[in-house]
Amino acid sequence: MAFEWVRVPIGRKWAKGRSQDVSSERLINGFLEKAQFDAKAPDPIYGRPGLIAAATGLNGPCRGRFRFQGQVYFVMGQRLYRFDATHTATEIGTILGSKPCTGGASETELGIVSEPYVYAYDGTTLVQVGDADLPAVTTGAYADGYLVVTYRDAEGQFAISNLRDFQNWDALDFNTATREAGALKRVFWNSTELFLFKDEITEIYFNSAAAAGGGEFPFERRSDVMLEHGLRSRWAITDSDNTLFFWATDGVFYRLNGYVPTRISNHDIESRFQDLNSPETVEAWTFDFNGHKFVFWANAEICMVFDVATGLWHEWQTTDKGSFTAKDFVYAYGYWYAGGRYDASIYRLDKNTYTDAGTTIILDAYTPPIHAFPDEMACARVELDMKTGVTQSGNTEAQLLERTSEDGGRTWTPAGWRQTGIGEVGEYNKKVSFNRLGQKDTFAFNFRITDDCERQINSAYALMERRRR
Repeated sequence: MAFEWVRVPIGRKWAKGRSQDVSSERLINGFLEKAQFDAKAPDPIYGRPGLIAAATGLNGPCRGRFRFQGQVYFVMGQRLYRFDATHTATEIGTILGSKPCTGGASETELGIVSEPYVYAYDGTTLVQVGDADLPAVTTGAYADGYLVVTYRDAEGQFAISNLRDFQNWDALDFNTATREAGALKRVFWNSTELFLFKDEITEIYFNSAAAAGGGEFPFERRSDVMLEHGLRSRWAITDSDNTLFFWATDGVFYRLNGYVPTRISNHDIESRFQDLNSPETVEAWTFDFNGHKFVFWANAEICMVFDVATGLWHEWQTTDKGSFTAKDFVYAYGYWYAGGRYDASIYRLDKNTYTDAGTTIILDAYTPPIHAFPDEMACARVELDMKTGVTQSGNTEAQLLERTSEDGGRTWTPAGWRQTGIGEVGEYNKKVSFNRLGQKDTFAFNFRITDDCERQINSAYALMERRRR
């Protein structure tokens, strides 16, 4: 048989599942983009943005971020900071607690829920709400002028503040989600409706008083709809363009289309999250980048990203960390910012930065297995079409690293990594290839870039021949 060029898929899915014999395909610190129909490469891979430290030495890791009166506020450790366009973080006051913070803002007041406390900030003074009519709470959301909270010690109950007054509460302004028994895990406002999540179901409420022009308790349960899914982690829900994304108790990740949950995860993603040591700490947030809407689910063990534009998953990771070092993204002052997961810093995301505040970003692309079962394959060469000549001025030539596995990624080439240059400054036509890769039952490739340079892999092809046993 003759040697033929075989396309090597990269970045199509995250598939490091229960069995590496099936596939170990995944993409770390890069994302796939669908190009125009007549493009040379239909689905190139680009490196993710890096991080620039914007403010450091704050009180502790990030617990939440909020917008209020045109500015951004971060809860870092046990302190609230106002973060401005000059990257100055001004301490406002103390926010007790250790869990993620929820809440929201009206035109005149910011409400922050940090279990079991509620805080109110009017732009001048931060106070811990001491109203005797407000018991211990777990989560909060801003909805139509009210701060809505879930009670910690009263099953199924949620309450509202006075209208546009987060410091004052009426003991009678509460309701109980009684469609099914169980404690409330999270309240979430999605522009027009309240979603009250339990373990197994979610009830939906609307502002009937606003619709009718009056009424006692403003929020009324919708009797015609209920989600038969609850939250796996109370923090694992977010929205983008008025669409909810959440991790459900059944271990599946959903996108809500109207009131119909649509599965967006695969078995491999779901299996990976089932293996977490602390699934209850998984949080969710969103990030818009170059036309992509990324939805993140992460904790200190993992950071998985769903790309709404392509329907594909990839992974973000900071070198020597189990996960990505930043969380709670927010767009402000013309940039995206995020709080530190492991440290007391606020970061700015930057597409022209190729480190995480000085820490090397490793782009890893793992391919699916290429085989001719039950025969073997010989590989004479693997060649990559990629952006070359990207070496930073004054640096040595950037390198592409490669290693090969014949057992699904359990073990790799005994000699370790091979490497080849991807072009000096301006060397745009550099050929990037690796030769004489041997004969195996299965070929799986791992391509890696660690240099401080732009990352773009357009496609990969292997020159292979099928050989009878």
